[in-house]
Amino acid sequence: MYAFTIPADIARSAVSPLWNLGDICVTEATSRYIQTYGLDTGYYLMRHLAGDYGVAYEHADDRRRTDEARRAGCTFASVFRLMDQALNVVTVPLLGQTILALSTED
Repeated sequence: MYAFTIPADIARSAVSPLWNLGDICVTEATSRYIQTYGLDTGYYLMRHLAGDYGVAYEHADDRRRTDEARRAGCTFASVFRLMDQALNVVTVPLLGQTILALSTED
């Protein structure tokens, strides 16, 4: 995995973050996908920071459980549809990390 800090323009955005992303880690396959397709990861990180969990939590019960996990400091995720995949944005508070990984990765 690769780690990087959140870009300054995202940190200064109008989104009021609900939590700290910590270190941003990107799997190698996801990094190649980002470079190949010019994926704007900032857009997905901002949605995640704003509490938009994407397609994984479209049902009210799923969203409620995810909000409870987030407030309790447990691991939680957002899943966003891409062209031919899904991007998982997983925050792991105990490790101080947010991981970006494609749904096709093990």
